[in-house]
Amino acid sequence: MGCCAAPSTHSNQTSCPKCGQAGKKVDEVTLKSLLGSSALERRSETAHRFCSTPSCPVVYFGISESFTTDEVTVPVFQKQPGPGTPLCYCFGIKIEDVQKDALTTDQPSIEQRIQSLVKADRCACELRNPQGSCCLGDVKEVIRAARKTRDRELAGA
Repeated sequence: MGCCAAPSTHSNQTSCPKCGQAGKKVDEVTLKSLLGSSALERRSETAHRFCSTPSCPVVYFGISESFTTDEVTVPVFQKQPGPGTPLCYCFGIKIEDVQKDALTTDQPSIEQRIQSLVKADRCACELRNPQGSCCLGDVKEVIRAARKTRDRELAGA
């Protein structure tokens, strides 16, 4: 399966047991790649979903188990969106990198770089990104938010 293809696992538990929001299916390989050793040891199910709710500590959940931000080996963009948090886990690009790039060019070069690398099949999103899928949607959202903030500041100046 390519890194940006849709996950194939299925879970009967579709809502996060902590916050109640619907979760996105993730492949088992994502959990195996990103859970810490003690979480891997207690993992008993093969079908999980990703909870993207920022205020919820749960990252992955199944029918009878869940894993929190403390049990994942990387900071999760959706849960810990600080400037130094990874946004593109495959190529080591942080939120602050995308924000700076968005404010200095009309067509962000980081976005183009990621698109080129994805097209060349050099990404490993299902292994490195906690959401188990491509980051480009998140990158575009960070670009939009950075430009919106800049435009508001310029309008108020």
